[in-house]
Amino acid sequence: MKQKVTMHINNKTIHATTENHPIFTYLKEENRPVILEERNGHEYYAKFPSISSTDTPFVSEIKAGDITWFEGWHALSIATKDVSIAPHTVNYLGHIEEELDLTTAKIQLEVADIENS
Repeated sequence: MKQKVTMHINNKTIHATTENHPIFTYLKEENRPVILEERNGHEYYAKFPSISSTDTPFVSEIKAGDITWFEGWHALSIATKDVSIAPHTVNYLGHIEEELDLTTAKIQLEVADIENS
């Protein structure tokens, strides 16, 4: 099932169409911003407690704006540029609709709303 997620990134409202994944519910229920840190020049990510993944597609080609989940680290990631991580894969969760200008070492992420579609 797809869902529409409204998030705040550095106090800017953004939208994404995502797979139904428990990380979004977790973030909404936490009701507080999470800090994602820049990593390897192509993504922002944060580790979380063990959150069981749902059946989401695996990808190794990631596009700027993609939201992914790496089960091995329990990590949520937002890509800032296109990158290939082959032969490795991550769970594809969705894509941010707005263009992001992330020129900081850290971003503040908060899930404001989830609407099932």
